[in-house]
Amino acid sequence: MSSQAQLLQHLCTLDKSSPEFSRSLYAFIRLDEKGEYSRSLQRSDSARLVDFLDGALDAIPVTDPLFRRCLRRLRLICAHHNVLPSSHIVREGLRKTSDNPVAFGGFADVWEGKYEGRKVCVKALRVHNPNTSTDNALAPFYGEAVVWKRLSHPNVVQFLGVTTTPLQIVLEWMPNGTLTAHTINSSPQVDRLSLLLDVAEGVNYLHTCHVLHGDLKGPNILIDGHGHARVSDFGLAPIVQGVHRESSFSPCDLYGGFLQNHDRRTTPSSV
Repeated sequence: MSSQAQLLQHLCTLDKSSPEFSRSLYAFIRLDEKGEYSRSLQRSDSARLVDFLDGALDAIPVTDPLFRRCLRRLRLICAHHNVLPSSHIVREGLRKTSDNPVAFGGFADVWEGKYEGRKVCVKALRVHNPNTSTDNALAPFYGEAVVWKRLSHPNVVQFLGVTTTPLQIVLEWMPNGTLTAHTINSSPQVDRLSLLLDVAEGVNYLHTCHVLHGDLKGPNILIDGHGHARVSDFGLAPIVQGVHRESSFSPCDLYGGFLQNHDRRTTPSSV
C-alpha cells in the first residue's frame, strides 16, 4: 500500500474537526502534489476519494488556505476521472414543468423545473458531436462544477447540481430573466445603478474565491424575484464550444477557473 493510501486510510478514522485531521489532510495533498496517486486510481476508487474530499471541505473554513488546496485537488481529480461528488448529482425528484424550453441559448436549452419543492432552471447542454469524445471534451466541466457548487452569495446564481444522462445543470430559478431583457422590458424607472452594484458585488465575491468570470455580459446576468442582479454561466460556453471544435482544455483555460495562467477576457463589445 502506498504512503498516500495509508495516510488516506488514517484520515478516514479521524474527527474532521480535529487539528490532526487538518495536518494529515495537508500532508496527503502535499504527497499527491503531482497527482500521481489520484491519477492512478480506478474510477470507483476515485469516486470514493472525491466524496471524501468533498466532505472534508465541509469541515474546513473557506478562509483557511487548506480549503483552497483541498478544492484544487478535488477539481483536478474530478476533471481527470470525469467524476463528481455524489452530493453534486441530482438523481431523483427533478422534473421539467414546461412542455417546451422557455429559452434558447447558444449552447443550452432552458426549461422550467421542480426540484425538492422549489422552482428551478434546468439547463440542458447541447454537447453531442459524433467526431469527438464527449467525456474528454467535458472533463473541465467536472472540475468547474465542484467550484461553482461551493459558491454562495446573494449576487451569484446558486448551483444546485447536475444530471449526467442527459447532461443538465440545475440552478435556482430567476423569474425576471436576463439583465438585457429586464432593462429593455421594464419601466424606465428601473434602478440601473443598483443593478450595477449587484453585479460588482457578485464579481468581487468571485474574485475573493479566486474565480474569474471572463464572459460578463447582459445574457449572463440574471434578475431574481426581488429585482437584484445575479451573476451566472461562468465556465459553460467554452466547455461546450470545445466539444464542437474538438478542442482540448487545461483546467486554467476556462473562465470559471482559478485566477492563474488566464487570458480569457470579455470582449469590449459585450461591456
